[in-house]
Amino acid sequence: MLRFLYQLLMVSVFVLIPTVSTFASSIIPPKDYGELVRLSDLVVIAKAVDGEGFRRGEVVMTGTRFEVIQVLKGSLATGQSFTVETIGGIAGEFGLHISGSPQFTSGKTYLLSLTQFNGAWVPRVMSYGLLVEHTLPSGEKAFTHMAEVHDLNVVIPDGLQVETVGMYKANSLITHVKQLVEGTTSWNKDRAGYQSDMVHEHVEAPVQMNGLPGPIVQLSAPPAGCEYMAYTGTKIRWNRFATDQSVNVNLTSGASATAVTAAQTAVNGWKALSGIDVSSLTYNGAAASAATCTSGEIDLNNSGISLYNANIFLDDPCGEIADLTSCAGTLAVAGPAFNTGNTHTFNSETWITALIGYMIINNGTPGCLSTTQYNQVVTHELGHIIGFGHHTGGTANMNATCCNPISTLDQTCAAYIYGDGSSSNPVPTITSI
Repeated sequence: MLRFLYQLLMVSVFVLIPTVSTFASSIIPPKDYGELVRLSDLVVIAKAVDGEGFRRGEVVMTGTRFEVIQVLKGSLATGQSFTVETIGGIAGEFGLHISGSPQFTSGKTYLLSLTQFNGAWVPRVMSYGLLVEHTLPSGEKAFTHMAEVHDLNVVIPDGLQVETVGMYKANSLITHVKQLVEGTTSWNKDRAGYQSDMVHEHVEAPVQMNGLPGPIVQLSAPPAGCEYMAYTGTKIRWNRFATDQSVNVNLTSGASATAVTAAQTAVNGWKALSGIDVSSLTYNGAAASAATCTSGEIDLNNSGISLYNANIFLDDPCGEIADLTSCAGTLAVAGPAFNTGNTHTFNSETWITALIGYMIINNGTPGCLSTTQYNQVVTHELGHIIGFGHHTGGTANMNATCCNPISTLDQTCAAYIYGDGSSSNPVPTITSI
């Protein structure tokens, strides 16, 4: 996903440096788990065996090998090995983390809903709808959602009624899914053994095999409910705002009026917060040329992109995200890129310095959302680029569930890393790490 995992333009010279990127994702979920089964090419119960990070072109991926326990839909056989490819992981010195992308644990059993994309098995909607097996206190088996689903920005278009995927008793769910695939019944969560009162009790934190630690880290100091993009526990911020050096937000060439309005709304929304020093965040218009694709990824070195820019690529120009199906799937991914050795000190704390931001918006995204929702999704994704995670404990644009306007909680959280020192929004003092 984008060819800048190790090549960055520095003082007009291309320099080979190990780089890490961390991104968050917005999705539209299927209306229910039955719809997810219908949209998937393969539905299978399988045990994770092992995983390994690798590079496809300049993209870091993780391939996890599974062994089939039971096939509910598709043509694999019991005992057969197959590989699921997910965006993100570590390959040598290079890393890419997509928040909300599943991170499987060796030895655990999963109920997977997959699709074929570019010749590989991939999750239909990131981690959404991928279920992991647990044993209830009664000894009965159940399937519940993966922990990474909480890192997704879930967007519900106007008029769409969504039944949240939760926990199901294993035997009931398996029987019901078989009937769905055979076409002898329609989805009914009660017949699938839905356990709404147990959804959160048994969700475990992910134990990764070959991935990066999660990018969303809860602060060890106030303000409560604010979360930030981070890598191995060190938070990420742009250091240029404090010195009034610009961070330009660029659109790809040929941008529609809808996209231009969304980008301008996003930039102006974050700049409008009082007491927040991001005044040099600047909407820079559309690029003069289209994105250049190399090996199926956006090649930043040949797409007119340089350091200290945040770039919005419309309509997934290089086909890096599985297409939306009936408006279900991944809407956009976005976040900052950085070199782990490039840090700075702010408020007596070491921060990783953001160097480049980018956002890929999927094909068809504007058509699946109202104008207000689309603007708020772009604002949310730009928030990830600036350095914000998914805030909790109040209504905010940066909540994990879309869509909200920028709120006082967003302002409080922004002041923690970009406060201008004014009395109304003082820079907080960290008392413990």
